[in-house]
Amino acid sequence: MAIGNKQQWQDAFEAYKALIHDPRYDSEYLRRTGLVPHMIELIGDMRRLQVLDAGCGTGWLFDAITPLGGCECDVVPPVRRNNSRIRSHCQDVCRLTYDDDSFDLVVSSLVLMWVDDLYGAFREAYRVTRPGGRLIVSLMHPYFHTNGHVLHNGSFLIDQSVGSREERNVMISGIVGPLTYYSRPLVDYYNAALQARWRLVGFRDHFIDMERYRIETVDRVKFTHRTDKIPLFTFFVCGKDT
Repeated sequence: MAIGNKQQWQDAFEAYKALIHDPRYDSEYLRRTGLVPHMIELIGDMRRLQVLDAGCGTGWLFDAITPLGGCECDVVPPVRRNNSRIRSHCQDVCRLTYDDDSFDLVVSSLVLMWVDDLYGAFREAYRVTRPGGRLIVSLMHPYFHTNGHVLHNGSFLIDQSVGSREERNVMISGIVGPLTYYSRPLVDYYNAALQARWRLVGFRDHFIDMERYRIETVDRVKFTHRTDKIPLFTFFVCGKDT
């Protein structure tokens, strides 16, 4: 499979959905205050756009935005929506069946870290995007997830190099998994996008606001060892030339 192991994701889906909506864990807070606001801002005015959510997971994107129309897909069958403008499909992001030039915008949110065929994912996103369209990618920042750990004083200890490697039996928050994670430096993502003929347009990182984090999560979350020393999420935008 191009996105890890399909059965792994099917087995993990319900646990993952529960994790990111459970206020007892900080995954809910970090997505709500970091991931979602940045993605919504980068997408901008979508009222006239046809949008593809490639690797939609729980389907949060189309709960947050209302485009002219679009599709969502994942290797785990998405929940069917009562919305004639949004179609849901079970598909691999590296083997899409949509027609060429179908969408104005493709979104890939927290997906590509789990994809072994990185170039294939960028190539397929490029193929189904119309000339002049965009691709918006979000990732767990490689520094944050795979290259060290947070100490009790909030500093970050780097204990592994930033290199490409396949990590098996990864657990998300100690709850979801085991899954296969593809650890890569950011340059691997950028080079794969360029190889697929995307033009790199913009970049941004998200750092945790530790003062807000402590205030809003005190006494209620089970994972509190976080840091503002390195970025949690990273985002980049690609364009398809006309």
